[in-house]
Amino acid sequence: MKTEGLLIRSILIIILGLSLGASLEVGLAREFGGPLTAVRMAGWTIDDGNLTGYGASWAGYNESCEEGDLNLSFKLKNLTGEMRVNINIDGSNRYSIGFTNTPSLAIDAPAAFVGLIPSADYTLSTFIFKYVGETEAPEKFAGNSIPYDPTKEHQVSIISREGHIQVYIERIEEAEKTVIREIDGEMMEGKISALQQVIDYADPDPLPPGIIDFETLEGAYVELYDLVLTCRPNQPPTVTSLGPDPTALRVDRDAIWTASASDPEGDPVFYCFWLRGPSTGDDWVLQQNWSAEAKWEWRPSQRGVYRIGAYATDGRHSADEIFYSKGSWKDDLVYVEERPLVLGEEDSFQRPDPEELVDGTADGIDWGGKVPINHVLVVVDERFSFEEATGIAEDLAKGLNGSVVGQFETILMFQIKTNRTTARGDSIEGLIRDIATAREDPSIELAFPNQQIYRESSLSDSVYAEENCKGYEMVRVQESWDRVNESGVRLFPVKVAVIDDGIYRWENCCEFDNATINTTVGGDAFAPAVLEEPLPGFEIAGSHGTGIMNILAADPDDGGLVGIASQPLGNKLMINLYNIYPPDDNMSFSTDAFLSLKYALENGSTIISCSWGNDRANNALNVAYKKFFKNISNIAPERLFVCSAGNGGVTTRHSDYKHAPGGIEISNMITVGNVMNDRTPAPDSNQNIKDFFEVTLAAPGAQAVWGRNDSGDIKNNSGGTSMAAPHVTAAAAMMRSIYPSLEAKDMKDILRDTGDITPDDPDELVGRVLNIDGSIDNVLENLPETLKDETRAPLHVEIPRIDGVVTRHTTPKGTNWSLDLTLSDGSGEAKAELKLTQHETVISGNGNLYFLPEEDIDGSASPRSKCPRDDIFGDVAEAFLGNALPTPSQQPVEARGSFEETNLQLSIVSLNDMVRYEMTLSVIGSQITGTFKSYDGRGMARSRGVCYGSLKKEDI
Repeated sequence: MKTEGLLIRSILIIILGLSLGASLEVGLAREFGGPLTAVRMAGWTIDDGNLTGYGASWAGYNESCEEGDLNLSFKLKNLTGEMRVNINIDGSNRYSIGFTNTPSLAIDAPAAFVGLIPSADYTLSTFIFKYVGETEAPEKFAGNSIPYDPTKEHQVSIISREGHIQVYIERIEEAEKTVIREIDGEMMEGKISALQQVIDYADPDPLPPGIIDFETLEGAYVELYDLVLTCRPNQPPTVTSLGPDPTALRVDRDAIWTASASDPEGDPVFYCFWLRGPSTGDDWVLQQNWSAEAKWEWRPSQRGVYRIGAYATDGRHSADEIFYSKGSWKDDLVYVEERPLVLGEEDSFQRPDPEELVDGTADGIDWGGKVPINHVLVVVDERFSFEEATGIAEDLAKGLNGSVVGQFETILMFQIKTNRTTARGDSIEGLIRDIATAREDPSIELAFPNQQIYRESSLSDSVYAEENCKGYEMVRVQESWDRVNESGVRLFPVKVAVIDDGIYRWENCCEFDNATINTTVGGDAFAPAVLEEPLPGFEIAGSHGTGIMNILAADPDDGGLVGIASQPLGNKLMINLYNIYPPDDNMSFSTDAFLSLKYALENGSTIISCSWGNDRANNALNVAYKKFFKNISNIAPERLFVCSAGNGGVTTRHSDYKHAPGGIEISNMITVGNVMNDRTPAPDSNQNIKDFFEVTLAAPGAQAVWGRNDSGDIKNNSGGTSMAAPHVTAAAAMMRSIYPSLEAKDMKDILRDTGDITPDDPDELVGRVLNIDGSIDNVLENLPETLKDETRAPLHVEIPRIDGVVTRHTTPKGTNWSLDLTLSDGSGEAKAELKLTQHETVISGNGNLYFLPEEDIDGSASPRSKCPRDDIFGDVAEAFLGNALPTPSQQPVEARGSFEETNLQLSIVSLNDMVRYEMTLSVIGSQITGTFKSYDGRGMARSRGVCYGSLKKEDI
């Protein structure tokens, strides 16, 4: 046999093997054998593996692939007349694949044409008959005809797969042949390739499996040899992709999950979707049963880490086969963020005029630098609504011969600009009197000046040679990197805000290309975050903010500085930069601080770095900061603030002032002190003062490496608590990337509890020394099962079983619910009437909530309505309508949730004011009992109570 023929035959075998997906390892290959010489049936004999047939007879092959697909191959030689390969034989049913040699000359015997007749004078015609029952007129499908040379051998391959039959013929020993054929009356010259597909037939109503046999018709003769039958069972589909749109998931925003799968046999595919996470009690719960729909719409109701999984089947396999099939399942691990914070749509402040700044010291007063003489900041008592507070501030401003020029809704803070001016000789005493006047107003809780805030700055890389590496060694940076990399855990994106004085990129340095950094997120509200030149006093680092960024996020592999968080997190470390020090005056004030914190929170940062403050902060300013951080802790407990402790060297309580904002003892703030590289407290670091000032942790700052210029000069001194803080920020970012559901309190506890107590500071005057490796190890050891366990969803739902070709699938029907609920918080009641639809475990619909009448807005319970005077009803009226207006009698609502066995989780949102009610209910028969919590449109908790009622069900 010629080399070309061998090559072509090899290619054919590869092609056919790929198309069937069969191999001897996973299928069943059988050669047709028997005695060396035997008569099979009348007219058929086998001689040393060669099968010869003549006349009207059957071979008696009688092999079968049962339920599987088949690939039958054989060599064809010396065909005269017509032979057939019959497959799917079941009684009189069968497919009959025919091959007919039609010569142009009369031939009486095979010897007449062996070596004598030119090949161009013969044609091999192909066809398929489908026999069903005893019909005398079977369906016929005509295949292609090819030139045939009886003197040559031909390789025939038949592939049959669920009614899809393909037949290939290859002429052995010749790669191609030029022939002249008459087409449409014209003589055409063409080349016939060695491999020909002669039949491609698809039966929409396929016959069931059966046996295989060969047949010759009257006057026919054929020789066959090298018969091989390869069987392979039907294979389940493989899920190739699964993902959401949009990719950023958050509470109360729809996401469309799409799965795709490929089926080896091209069968139709069905999908079911599963969910596991906080809203399911960390158990796998079916969300969408088997359907040809490859999409599932999900509206998350709770923040946290979830696994979403999808199974795929072609309807030809049992639940166990699908469950244990390697490719029939795919899942994805995702994090759902909380709703975006909206802290005040109109919040803004006016920058102080440099011409109106005066020294902030007087008898008994030290406000730590210059203050604007014409700015008074006030916080209105929280018992008032924002609209009422605005009116109070405007009245006060008129009394001070000024106007309200700024507001901060979260804590009801207002900026009043008076008519005082240095041009007229006004002094700080006038500002002191204005603040005193404001404090006399019983509606004003706090009044204080607009004080300045100050920057608090007093490993394998060559930069960290000798003593320069001591700081990173102290907090175990390298060990933490190794721990993360060795764990193999999935890392999630984490968004950090750095509020400082901007970033300077040295011309020959690419320090910040590894992390994802946004320098425009502040818009026009702040100075540009990218500096055009180094700031005065920062000739090596470039700027104070650049130093913060170097420790947090410098590239680990560019020969320069190395960021702690950027090495393990890469581009999953996402940083928003805010410059609160405009280059024209390089000064920043309390109003800048509050506004930048608002922007950082509203733009999604969950860790906020604040290496600035004032060691002479007015007590009222401290209280204002504490109110703000407490409010954020209530509405967004995951948000963490990392603040510097300050460099005033304060060790004792002071009655008139203390450092701000760092030092507040609250669950969502970590205050960072400063230690030397030998672990001793830095002399100028503020210290813990019981019940007055908290220092949570210590980190290297005074000798930290935080600057490097194009000349290679290193800045590793005067870092202060400013440069200590980003060590903790980096540790927190790594923890949250591993486990994004951690709340601020959890992170603070872990970082503090895993810190090192040192002999040089047994009383923890500047806090325990940060141990990043210990904190990472704690998080990894306490990951929830959703993050650790990759077990598939239990496939307990009924698998669709398909016979033949699937043409349609009906989604399971649902159930209509009519639900009547009473909500009570102990002081009254409200009613909910809902019309819901249940599909599997998903519940959705709409209805109305009925509120108190006009006369009950004052909070007293009315004989006609026992609706509670609480945050659900009265505060809604106050906040959105004012006390003079009545609450509407009802509000339209949308409802969505899940139902599993007797447990109903329901989220109801009022469409008028976006008040949300989260309900955990138990359904026993037609009775419902449970509890609820309510939240306003900004996500702030309002009230809680009990629910009870009844439901009626009706199948759709």
